[in-house]
Amino acid sequence: MTKGKPILMLVFGLLLVVLSRQAWGQGPPEVQDSVVQLDEIQTLKPLGDKTFVFEDPHHEMSHLQALQKFRQGLFERSEGNVIMRGYSQSTFWFAIQIENRYDVSRPLDVISKYTPFLLNVSVYNHGADSWFAIKGGAEFGNQGYFNHLPHFRVELKPGLNTLLFQQKTFATSFIPYAYALGETPKFFYDYSLFISMLVGGFLSLFLYNLVSAFNMRTKERMAYCFYLLFGFFLSFMFVSISYQKYFPFRMSTLTGFNLIYSIFLVSICVFGSIFLDLRTYFRRANYFLACSCITTFGLCIWDGFPSRIGQVISASCACIILVWYAYKRYRQGFSPAFFYLISWGCYTAGAMITAAFYQSAPTLNIEYASSSIAVGYYLEMILVSLATSQKVKLAMEEKTAALFQSQKEMKHAFNQLEKVFYPHQIKQISHGENLEETMPTGPGEACVMCFDIAGSSRIQHVKAKDFFRTVFRRCNEIMTEGYDGKDLKANAYRIKEMGDGFLCSIGYPFKARHDSIALAAMELAYRFVAIFEEEVAILDYSDPIHCGIGIAIDGISGFYPESGTKEYDLYGRAIVLATRYEGMRKILLKGRQAANIIILQERVFKSLDRQSRLDFQVYDLKENSLIVRDDPAATRLYFRIIASRSNLVDTHLIAL
Repeated sequence: MTKGKPILMLVFGLLLVVLSRQAWGQGPPEVQDSVVQLDEIQTLKPLGDKTFVFEDPHHEMSHLQALQKFRQGLFERSEGNVIMRGYSQSTFWFAIQIENRYDVSRPLDVISKYTPFLLNVSVYNHGADSWFAIKGGAEFGNQGYFNHLPHFRVELKPGLNTLLFQQKTFATSFIPYAYALGETPKFFYDYSLFISMLVGGFLSLFLYNLVSAFNMRTKERMAYCFYLLFGFFLSFMFVSISYQKYFPFRMSTLTGFNLIYSIFLVSICVFGSIFLDLRTYFRRANYFLACSCITTFGLCIWDGFPSRIGQVISASCACIILVWYAYKRYRQGFSPAFFYLISWGCYTAGAMITAAFYQSAPTLNIEYASSSIAVGYYLEMILVSLATSQKVKLAMEEKTAALFQSQKEMKHAFNQLEKVFYPHQIKQISHGENLEETMPTGPGEACVMCFDIAGSSRIQHVKAKDFFRTVFRRCNEIMTEGYDGKDLKANAYRIKEMGDGFLCSIGYPFKARHDSIALAAMELAYRFVAIFEEEVAILDYSDPIHCGIGIAIDGISGFYPESGTKEYDLYGRAIVLATRYEGMRKILLKGRQAANIIILQERVFKSLDRQSRLDFQVYDLKENSLIVRDDPAATRLYFRIIASRSNLVDTHLIAL
């Protein structure tokens, strides 16, 4: 058997027991004598089993007529300590005979424990052929501790005294007790402290949940606050002492009670639906709960006993639905539903004990027994508060986990974006700037370098691709050296990478770190050749592998496409010329041994310092009847052949 199944069975059992009042029924006590002897009353004593009842539906009888009918034997003998007559608007008369065997008059205090719909009680004492009328309404507030109960102090004359109680009520529950100690029993003082603790605990939990509701601003917390408030009223309405003492108002009709009952049921259903998330997991359950609420509200306008039964049945169906789906949610792994089920068990147990009290009226601890529903509700409040807190904790854990996962995904996304964008672009985008604003656009001037590996398609080596990737990666690392996202500075900007070469620009879009973009380009060219030679040596290929570099200065522009993927790109004459000058490699090496070569546009050459120019040879295009494609005005170009490391390595290159 699963962990949750015994709990579900217990809650269902308690609900069924509460709904079946006959389960608490006790047979009529065997009473040999209906006359109460005063010398028997030494402490709080129930008098219900010695009470006679008569119903006056027309409110016409006087106390004299009531006494006459009592003597005629028209009063009905009570069957127990609790006199229940259902919901009625009739006037009821209760008669109790007490014999004072002493020679002098003796005082007697009579208390009636009742349901909270009591409107008025009057007591008539017929003793020694004289009448003493005590109006309950006039006596309230004059009896010390018992000012919240219908409490009457009567003087019993020597001999037989007949007490007639006239009760006008809508829920006729009459539970008379008497004591003759002359002072309040200590039990009631203890009970006052007990009730005060319950009320104080309720207020603390209510304020805690109310503050939480305003802070969190969730429907669940607001519904729970209504649930607490109206459930508190209903629970303590069954506790006569606490009800009259702490809530000194009375219902004028049964409709008022039914209305509070209906609102309480709605708050239960709304809170339960939100708490268990029925809309997500069991949408059909919400329809059943809505039908129960509508039925209960419809019955609240019917001021009669059948409406109360209908409300109990409708509310019981709603509660059973909530308990069932709470169990199902618990089986789904929703742990707060466990505390929700236990809380219903506590509340049902309290209601069960209270129902037992009103059915049998136990002699000892009567107030504690009748207050069980309030105690059960208090425990239910604690457990549901714990359940809601646990749900908040789970929600926070899920939110934290989701946030952590989101941060992890975002970090991964940013790591991937760093492969496409520069750090300053990502930073500016994260601050709300548009992608198009993160890189320079418009015309500019740059020194563009075209790097190409000669005869790459003829390299028959299993690690040829790794060789290319390593060369390009190391060259790219050199380009990004000294990157400054604030001032947009770097050694170079990689424009494009092809299968066997790449294009990069110096001076645009990143500013050069050198005052002369031509000198900066030459330094990079030498370093690129050095990296290339190192990787060739590592590859250890059987045939020589060489590279060519073309460098040109001219106009260049940055742009983002108007449509499609917004990928930053460069275009301009400088890019075209660098490619064309690198393409002159075969012509320049014709009749020479293959080697690494750097080819300069005349403008680049003339922008170098004297020392740098000494290493280059001039090639006259006119004398050789050649032109550089896309640069027909060019008359000369300059080149430098760099021997591979396997032969004689240029001293300038070695120094680098």
